[in-house]
Amino acid sequence: IKNYGRMQRTYTFTDIEVDIDGKGDKVNPRFVLRNSYDGSWSVNLLVGAYRLVCSNGMIIGREIFSFSKKHLGRETRNIFREKVIEGFKVFLEESERWKKWTEITLEEKKKEEIINTVGFSKKDKEIIETEASKYNVLTLWIFYNILTWYITHKVNSLLKRVRLEARLSKIKLQ
Repeated sequence: IKNYGRMQRTYTFTDIEVDIDGKGDKVNPRFVLRNSYDGSWSVNLLVGAYRLVCSNGMIIGREIFSFSKKHLGRETRNIFREKVIEGFKVFLEESERWKKWTEITLEEKKKEEIINTVGFSKKDKEIIETEASKYNVLTLWIFYNILTWYITHKVNSLLKRVRLEARLSKIKLQ
């Protein structure tokens, strides 16, 4: 039953929100749960964040839970419950880090370094630079959101999007 036994669910917790900049730029925790009956995916839980500003799914990129079992038994459900709680903690830790990013002005050298490390093409870079030039003060928070917006809204290739998301989530922005 290849390709017919997969399930992916996205849960956005709108009743939990963190105001990142103190001016109403809010994020909510978002979890993506994946599983499959055909064995092509292990059970895993990815933690992220959702911004209502542009319906942007922000990349935390931390898989906090993954195991290979075809059926969830009682013991597995208990483990899963613990990992969901851990996921909320990860979200809150990342939110605190993002709050600090609102106070960090991004220097041109660091911006170039991030763009090159993520691996954007020349065309990608031009669009990102145009968007970044709209801001009088470019903070790390704003730039991270520009990159996330670009990846989630402008990259058409799913493979390229996945690669860019993975690279962005792994680099040290501070």
